[in-house]
Amino acid sequence: MSLSFALFTSSLLYADEGAKGASASFECAHSQQFCFDRTGEKLVGVTQRGELLFWPSPDAAIPVVIPLDKKLEGNVFHRMPMGAAFNADGPHVMLFYYDGRVQLWDVVARRKVKDLPTDRTGLSSARRSPDGKRIACVSRGREGEVSAILFWNTQDWSPAGQIESNDPIGDFCFTPDSRQVLLAVGYSTDRKNDGFTGIVAWDIEAKKDLVSIEYGGGFPIRIAMSSDGRWVATGGGDAVPVAANARRLSGHLRIFDWKEKKLAAEPYTLPSDYVRALTFSPDGQRLYSGSYTALNGPYQASVRCFSAANNWKEDAKIELGPGNPHEMSISPDGRRLLVPDTEGLKAIDADTRKVTKTMLKFRFYPEDEKEVDKARPKRKR
Repeated sequence: MSLSFALFTSSLLYADEGAKGASASFECAHSQQFCFDRTGEKLVGVTQRGELLFWPSPDAAIPVVIPLDKKLEGNVFHRMPMGAAFNADGPHVMLFYYDGRVQLWDVVARRKVKDLPTDRTGLSSARRSPDGKRIACVSRGREGEVSAILFWNTQDWSPAGQIESNDPIGDFCFTPDSRQVLLAVGYSTDRKNDGFTGIVAWDIEAKKDLVSIEYGGGFPIRIAMSSDGRWVATGGGDAVPVAANARRLSGHLRIFDWKEKKLAAEPYTLPSDYVRALTFSPDGQRLYSGSYTALNGPYQASVRCFSAANNWKEDAKIELGPGNPHEMSISPDGRRLLVPDTEGLKAIDADTRKVTKTMLKFRFYPEDEKEVDKARPKRKR
């Protein structure tokens, strides 16, 4: 191992006193990026219309909507942040754009604080370290390009280095002590000879990889570690060629015993599409994964729950609306799980394993799909 969408739009509503047009059912552009601060008292999200949503307390019925910078040139992918990370103890949120912009916003003052420097593009998933001292994001390189994890210090928002990989990085997570990051990297089964596929542990201070685990069939696109450092979960799947420019997707959830550095369980597989979202509960005793099924109808999102006490067997399956949950966020107390599907943002009670409410309702505007299609890179024939 060598290390050196469809668009949605929004009706703009504000949660200020005296705001006009506010309603009990808050409608906005689609979003799949939500994150809590360390206390769980504040929550933010970003919409695909280029808006920052801010809930100042857990009891806030609707969010404050903060319009973000919009570039006059470019397309939809220049407007919507692809990743967001809340500072541990303050009002600041870092936003990451596909075109390489990195911004720091103050959600209390409702203004941009500064633009942060980077020489990378393809920015997406963002994570805050457990000790709150760093925020990092993935920079996905195109075919044949170097992928990277970029770091910033949260004390002064200065760049804090980067990890580069010749193999594509699908996702990453911090270890509980914040000293390492685990990288999910690699290739589909028919491309194993292109490089390494598996999990790599990288020491942030020493700037070197410590250990790697070969993955087997398929490849990981999501990774998470339990709070006790014992378990590592990966979501992903495979992409098998079936015709020119066509692949058949499959999915899997895998759990590794990090102490023994070996595969411990593969709770389920899917006949189509990847397992695209996962998270551990804060106590590390439960694992949640998000995916969809489409047997005799439209895609139906679902969340599955597994427990360490039950040897990672499935405890519950929670059916949501249509679509595929690409992300999920859990509150620091472990009581509330937020999962977006096509219709809206669903709040799940972790104890009852039931959907308690729809926090946001997503609205789709078909005319915007033309802009998305135009912005997508064209396949070479």
